[in-house]
Amino acid sequence: MPTLGRPSATPVVDAVYVCTTLPLFELPRGLEELTIVIRLTFKQKGDSILHKAAEGGHVDVVNVLIETGANVNSKDKNLDCPLHEASGNGHTGIVKTLIHNGADVNVSNRFYNSPLHKASEGGHCDVANTLLLAGAKVIDERKYHKTPLHHAVIGGHDDIVETLLKAGADTNTSDEVRFKALGRQQTPLHQSATVKYSDLVKTLIEAGAEMNAQDDSHSSPLHLAARTDNAGVVRTLLRSGADTNIQNRDEAQLKMIKEEIKGHFREMVETTQLVVKDDLFMSATDMGDETRTSLRKTILEEGMKYKEFGERIPKSWIALQEKLTSLKRDHQFIVPKELVDRVNKEMDCPLDEEELDIFLRYLHNIGLILYFSTPLLNEYVILDPKIVIDAMKSFITCERFVMNPTKKKIWKRIKETGVVKRSNILKMWKGKVLPEYNEHLLAIMKRLFLICEPMIYKQWKNTIFGLLCCAKYDQCCQARYS
Repeated sequence: MPTLGRPSATPVVDAVYVCTTLPLFELPRGLEELTIVIRLTFKQKGDSILHKAAEGGHVDVVNVLIETGANVNSKDKNLDCPLHEASGNGHTGIVKTLIHNGADVNVSNRFYNSPLHKASEGGHCDVANTLLLAGAKVIDERKYHKTPLHHAVIGGHDDIVETLLKAGADTNTSDEVRFKALGRQQTPLHQSATVKYSDLVKTLIEAGAEMNAQDDSHSSPLHLAARTDNAGVVRTLLRSGADTNIQNRDEAQLKMIKEEIKGHFREMVETTQLVVKDDLFMSATDMGDETRTSLRKTILEEGMKYKEFGERIPKSWIALQEKLTSLKRDHQFIVPKELVDRVNKEMDCPLDEEELDIFLRYLHNIGLILYFSTPLLNEYVILDPKIVIDAMKSFITCERFVMNPTKKKIWKRIKETGVVKRSNILKMWKGKVLPEYNEHLLAIMKRLFLICEPMIYKQWKNTIFGLLCCAKYDQCCQARYS
């Protein structure tokens, strides 16, 4: 008997292995006369031969192994029993054989799934009915994980959903009730809302599912259906009376952040630098946030107001701009002006010194780079203006985003006085800004009037800075530079 590349102790074991791995086979001569218990433990899963026979649907092999004393409740390393394997693969005959020989129909594996979970997930209605008739529970009192109803709903198996509901399945049981950190506490209706099964949604609602149940992020089924673009499910939920005013945790937190930011700007001395008056708050984690479209439209509308919009530019500028963009793609966000000069000279049609200066100031005017032709400031070119924003928000931000205790102490001092020490700025930038760019970024911030130096006390020059964006009417009069 061939071994198919697997080590074996006896020809009989090889025969069992062949039979349990081939979909169609003839029982080898002599196998039915097996009189001793044969068990083969594979290194990968720890399956017994009975596991493999049950998984493959080989009922004759299963019968022989049981007759010779194989343990029907043996477990592999995932604590799956042969009944799990047979149920998950839809082998009704083997399920009946195992149950008849004492298999536990409510045994759980390491993921807290019973054979009924496996049958429900795989869409095997006959197996599910067989297990239920044998006493399988549709509700696990331990409530560790998803119920069989959750699995049937996720798979869109209408017939099994109907079967489980008739057997008393609870439509409002949420998954991971006890181990909240491991799950999302979603009901079967939450699950159905994300997989575009509007018929199942209707079935669950008719069976008593709570339409406005909220998971651990306070999202209702309607939230999930809307987020995943399930128009049919949204329509079904609305017709059934789902509440459209429920706020989930993300929405509530976003509202709180909006109010905090609004309050900050209301306290500012000047707000004339705000171009857009409408509130546009966008979630950085939700790619489907509709505010992105509004923001893109607003930026375009504001851009069209500038006289440079739609202007013709020299072709040589386009090629040079692409070279600078490639530097930014290589994460060179601030570069020496000398490097830009060198890149320009390597072009097929290089610009002279005056043309290059005009080119850089043009890119600056349309917001693609930051470049000032004044002495000292013209030593570097900032290819990504966002780096200035990142540097600024390292110490001008909401309190919730300041995690480091030392930095939080600095942040509170800044908030109270509207003043920040140079040494504290450098501490905030540590690990975020390359040290060689510190002086240039400080100079740029002063040039953009993001920070300012005291005009009277020369001993504090380049030592402390006032933050205009934090200046409040009362603090403008009371701030102490100490």
